[in-house]
Parts: sequence; C-alpha cells; structure tokens
Amino acid sequence: LFRSLQSIGFYVLTPFFVAAFLCAAGERRWKWILGITVALYVFLVVVFSRLFYVGLPVGTVRPFYDFSNWLLVLIR
Repeated sequence: LFRSLQSIGFYVLTPFFVAAFLCAAGERRWKWILGITVALYVFLVVVFSRLFYVGLPVGTVRPFYDFSNWLLVLIR
C-alpha cells in the first residue's frame, strides 16, 4: 500500500481505499459507501491542504501527478 501511495498519490488513491475499507468492514449499502467516501475525502483534502497547509503525496506516475496538482490548484 505504501509503495502504491508513493507512485499513485494520496489524492487519487484515498477514495478507493476508503470505499474498500468500508466494504471490508461490512457496509453493503452503496449510497452510504459513496456518501461517506466523498465526505471523508473532501474533509481530509480541505483540512490538510487549506487548514494545515501540508503537502500530501501527489504521486510520481504522470496522469496521477497531473490530476493531483490540478486538484491542489483548484483547492488553493
């Protein structure tokens, strides 16, 4: 997981990880999984990028890196 986080980046990998964790924890209602994933993702991105101003891993693979940087420019 850590190696994929370094290459893909936090901003792309987090929603998939949260959704997979919720499925593994036993949640089967897709509306709840989608809602919690979106809410948690928005919360984490806003708190770490706007409030704490902490740089999270953006990834090294080109399309993921470009998406992460685009998202950071959009948020800031």
